[in-house]
Amino acid sequence: ISFSMCVSFLLSVSSLYPLVVLSNRDEYLARPSQPLHRWLATENGAPADPSSNVASTSCSAETRQGVVLAGRDSDHGGTWFGVNPSLRRFAVVTNFREPEAAGGQRSRGELVSRYLSGEAASPRAFADSVMRQGDEFKGFNLVVGAWFVNDGGVVADAWLASNRGATAATGKAEPWPMDGGEGGDAHAVSNGDPLVPWPKCRRGLRHARERLRENEANLTEAADLARALVTDVLWDSEVPDEATDGPRPSTGVPEHWEEKLRSVFVDAVVEKYGTRSSQALVVSADGNGVMVEYHWDQDGGSTPHPSARGGAWRWVEHRFDVDGNDVTTA
Repeated sequence: ISFSMCVSFLLSVSSLYPLVVLSNRDEYLARPSQPLHRWLATENGAPADPSSNVASTSCSAETRQGVVLAGRDSDHGGTWFGVNPSLRRFAVVTNFREPEAAGGQRSRGELVSRYLSGEAASPRAFADSVMRQGDEFKGFNLVVGAWFVNDGGVVADAWLASNRGATAATGKAEPWPMDGGEGGDAHAVSNGDPLVPWPKCRRGLRHARERLRENEANLTEAADLARALVTDVLWDSEVPDEATDGPRPSTGVPEHWEEKLRSVFVDAVVEKYGTRSSQALVVSADGNGVMVEYHWDQDGGSTPHPSARGGAWRWVEHRFDVDGNDVTTA
């Protein structure tokens, strides 16, 4: 069974916060990984070296171009969701849930790292190149995007690449509009065909729109909004209502797994697997931004959480200005 089940939401529905990306990473609890931090990526997708973590003020302007904010898979060195504040890029990848994971052996987390490192001239160019490499990876959905700051504020651009489902059948990357037109733009991707959203995607998008509009006027700090969206949207462990959000997907995995994986937040399945981290990227209309993360720590932490499993949760926050400089305060 192909696991690492995740769900991500992209929204451009607010004039105050024109770019919001939310993501849950679901993974085996024993898989080694590092929490959200700043590190130097290279175009092959691997960290520049094992000690490539970088301090907030130690980088030259040239080096800073390759500095990303992301967690990291300790086994393969890639990541599932991250941002490059200097290049104003973001990317997220999910696995495709299928009983037998067919495809090549390259790490899907490499795709995010490569894009964030600066490979390709634009989101579309990178997504198009990935579509030509699809056979080298097991099933994936990849969203790559960028934001641009001008006199009118912030405008985002995003593209979807996938080697499964309807997108793979066309052989072409799909544009995901993020221009914030009338009513705004909102998208979700999980572990099935992203052009046929799962119930958890529909439920999560609905809640994200509601919470963003409820909170944008009251929470003037992007970090406060990000925290609220994590706890109100990504920590939703309720099973979607089939009458509202559609029937449960049938993907060939065991029945008890299928049922447990229906919600946005996945509590521990047989105490071995579940949501490991919840992340939010919020970019304000002035181009300043923040990326936050709650991550599970089996050795304990300081953050209360509704999860029934042992351990606790820790909070990480990184802020950056319009030029990509780290402005995180202790």
